[in-house]
Parts: sequence; C-alpha cells; structure tokens
Amino acid sequence: MDIDRAALKAEIILERKVTRLLNGRLVVLNICDLAGCMNPTDLHECLISRGMARGNPVLEEAVLHSKLNVSLLCRKCHMDRADTTTFRRLLISKNIDRYGLAPMVGWVKSLPFAAESQREEYLNLLEDLAREMKPGRWAEVVEPALWNYGVRRG
Repeated sequence: MDIDRAALKAEIILERKVTRLLNGRLVVLNICDLAGCMNPTDLHECLISRGMARGNPVLEEAVLHSKLNVSLLCRKCHMDRADTTTFRRLLISKNIDRYGLAPMVGWVKSLPFAAESQREEYLNLLEDLAREMKPGRWAEVVEPALWNYGVRRG
C-alpha cells in the first residue's frame, strides 16, 4: 500500500468511527459498510474501480485516493460481496448518503476520462441511485436488501 493510500485509509478510519454499546460499555469503532461487523480492514473502490481506470495514470491516481470512491469493508465482504451489482449499488448509495450527491457529481465531473461516455455512465448511475434513496435513510434502504443475502447486523 502506498503512502497516499495508507493516509486515505487512516483518514477514513478516523472519519467513520461510530459509538456502539458493547458488553455494557460504550466503545468507538469502525463498522463494515456492508455487514456492519466491527473493525473492517479493507478499502474497496465502489463507484469507479481500479480496473476501469487502468491505463490512465491520472484517473487511476484520482480513483485510488478519493474518499468519495471508497468503502471500508471486512475481508469477507470485500472478497465475497463487494463486486456484485447489488452490493456495489448499496456501497455507492451509502457514500451518497455520507458525502452528498453534489460533491460526488463534482468529483466525477473533474476526472480525466478518456471518453465523455464514461463520465456520463457514472453520472447517470449517481443520479439513479440518488433518486432511489431517501436522504439519511440508509438502514431502511440497505438493510432489507442485505437480509436477502443472509447478512444481519449483530
């Protein structure tokens, strides 16, 4: 992991901490963006993948080092679930809820895509997901979908 990526991971871990009651004590920890398990360790590019940026070094740098494009996942979710269409959409929706649609759209518009059609594809996806969501209602939108895959918050 390069220095910039490590710094991004540290920033996200600090920024996304939550307080939970655990064994009768309040603890501050991170939770997996999909399963809700404690202390996830993996960063995952959810909107624009590393593979989609490959061959364009400036785009790849932007994709790998923006918190708008990254989810924090446990190893199991990263390996088993993150690349499925359903969970990709859920992760992007969570980042829209977390950061807002306007900053995410602005970030996509700022990226140096090789073709304008690529930019439009991502902008359309963001707009579609934002229309499907109620702001601040992550649990109502996502958790029922997770239940269909046997994922429960514990």
